[in-house]
Amino acid sequence: MIHQNPIRLRTSQWKCGTGQRPARLPLRNQEQDKVRQLAAGMAHDLNNLLTSVLCGSSLALDQLGKDHPARSTIEIVSQSGEEAAALVRQLMAYSGIAPFVATRLNVSELVSDIAGSLRASVPDRVRLRFDLARSLPLVRADAGQMEHLVRALVDNAAESIDGESAGTISIRTRAVSIGGPAELPGTGPGSLDAGDYVQLEVTDTGQGMDEALAGRMFEPFFSTKFLGRGLGLAAAAGIVRAHRGAIRAETAPGLGSAFRVYLPALAPESLLLAENRAAEEQRVEAAA
Repeated sequence: MIHQNPIRLRTSQWKCGTGQRPARLPLRNQEQDKVRQLAAGMAHDLNNLLTSVLCGSSLALDQLGKDHPARSTIEIVSQSGEEAAALVRQLMAYSGIAPFVATRLNVSELVSDIAGSLRASVPDRVRLRFDLARSLPLVRADAGQMEHLVRALVDNAAESIDGESAGTISIRTRAVSIGGPAELPGTGPGSLDAGDYVQLEVTDTGQGMDEALAGRMFEPFFSTKFLGRGLGLAAAAGIVRAHRGAIRAETAPGLGSAFRVYLPALAPESLLLAENRAAEEQRVEAAA
């Protein structure tokens, strides 16, 4: 789920700064905000219901013997509840209400830590390549959500490599300076002020998409494969949005896809302030 930029791809019609279809953007943004609000409400209610289901099934399994005739049924209920809970977590990520524990995070180290499980998650015919910057500015991020983001991008890349064909997914991290939104090629949500950012890039040698499909790739439950694929890229975009970043994609039929995530880099003075704040909080807790 993290890689470099081996292919040069065509920017879609929604490229920043082109001025295309400007009249439709405000309405589309309002519609997306309404969908996110709906998703947030559903996630909250479903989470409460699933808590009862999972706790109840867990208690039942503790009380049933291994040979009890009802045990297999309760296990199915528990497994289905866990799968539903995973979907609720995607809804929360998409809507921006997922639990957020911000820490100072090195994205390269996070990717390196999960590299083994990433390799295990893709088919053997797909090669994973890593190009992770050693000296990378830290970002303020939730580690769990960042891992979810990386896995979502890698899963999407693996699915784009169709059939039994061999392919490559490349993951790259680097520090970049952005002069403004117009410097972000590709299509995707989020706008950035000028400044320093950490870029996470995932590219693949898959089928790619035409402009019509590319314009919908961040919509909830949209898939080029079949229905019911979950939130996928929509949840990834929600995580990026919650971290005040941006995500962009470049893709074209037969040329694969490149997804780039931009996260605000912590300045050295921000790191010092964060360290002082953490030290002060520890002193307060010790005094209490």
